Amino acid sequence: MLETASILKGATHKSLIIIDELGRGTSTYDGFGLAWAICEHLVEVIKAPTLFATHFHELTALAHETADYDSFSKELVGVANYHVSAHIDSSSRKLTMLYKVEPGACDQSFGIHVAEFANFPKSVVALAREKAAELEDFSPTAIILNDAKEEVGSKRKRDCDPTDVSRGAARALQFLKDFSELPLDKMDLKQALQEVKKLKNDLEKDAVNCHWLQQFS
Repeated sequence: MLETASILKGATHKSLIIIDELGRGTSTYDGFGLAWAICEHLVEVIKAPTLFATHFHELTALAHETADYDSFSKELVGVANYHVSAHIDSSSRKLTMLYKVEPGACDQSFGIHVAEFANFPKSVVALAREKAAELEDFSPTAIILNDAKEEVGSKRKRDCDPTDVSRGAARALQFLKDFSELPLDKMDLKQALQEVKKLKNDLEKDAVNCHWLQQFS
């Protein structure tokens, strides 16, 4: 945090900024929020050339969110995604890192593959895949990426007040967190429906004063 604060306060458009694992050391939601805000500040305020690595795949949407065209060269400028390519054998499922940097976002994570090749117990690997799939179902990534794709090549449209967006996004993430923590396996159907309805009603009440949230209702 101190190193990042130093960058944000001291960097200029002439600086070269390199950050490893942007957002590391925080919770998932806090980390993503901080990483996004830091990147946006570097691109739009400081405007310094920056290279950073991150485990937050959602940040790849910044390439579309901050996209613009240079009036002279007519080339896309702003944020660009790059990844190190890898190959997974379809039969043996062996992972081979190719150490080749290619344009575009990485289309998958290899953490579970690495655990599998490190001879984790099969039951642990299977459970890891199951839980990862559950989290992906609740992830707001798809919403973020779909919204971003609609604005490729154009300056980001701020239909909502930035404060409204920030407050709404935080409330939406809290809703997802509360929902994912419900002990559904210990509830009967009636109890589960009641709890989900309560979460939904609370979210709708908060959306009354948040235009950004209303678009999802």
